[in-house]
Amino acid sequence: ALVGITGHAALRSPWVLLVLPTLAWRFVSDNTFYWSIDWHYSLPLMPIVFVALIDGVERARADGPSWFFAYARYAPYVGLAVVLAMGSWWPLGQLADSTTYSANPRAASAHEAMGLITKGSSVVTDIGLITHLASDHRVYWVGTIGDVVPDYVLIDAQRGGWSPMAPEAAAYGLKTFGVPYETVFDRDGFTLARRTP
Repeated sequence: ALVGITGHAALRSPWVLLVLPTLAWRFVSDNTFYWSIDWHYSLPLMPIVFVALIDGVERARADGPSWFFAYARYAPYVGLAVVLAMGSWWPLGQLADSTTYSANPRAASAHEAMGLITKGSSVVTDIGLITHLASDHRVYWVGTIGDVVPDYVLIDAQRGGWSPMAPEAAAYGLKTFGVPYETVFDRDGFTLARRTP
């Protein structure tokens, strides 16, 4: 998938070798998310692959007429074919789904829950609403909390991704941080708990 998107023209460049260390540590990891193209883990590799694409096409042009030069002319079309073939199960395929453009019925509950969190306070949460909170809160992802004892715990039990704390935020807060939390919001799969004094 990494070089297919370039029509394999990136293989012509030595720059493509720079992806090997990152691929190596990904495949020796026990985290299975690193082994696929489902998440964002290929993002650091893509600039390298596209630099290799540009370099590969330039090398083919400099070498003059050859089978690869002829192929390089068609590389963008091969890359487009790869993207279209794989796009049906990548998020790109969601653009063709009419439900993508429907209003989310849970949005009002999400905004209400986030509105209850005091600006500037610390929040531990899953990936459901983490980006929405980052601008005016100290936000911690549940997978990398460290020794922080947050002011709030926010759970998206339906779309939070990796969420071992679902569905009860207050119980999770007490168990994980050793201090009591009280539930202040619980609707549509969103549970917000505030640390009690």
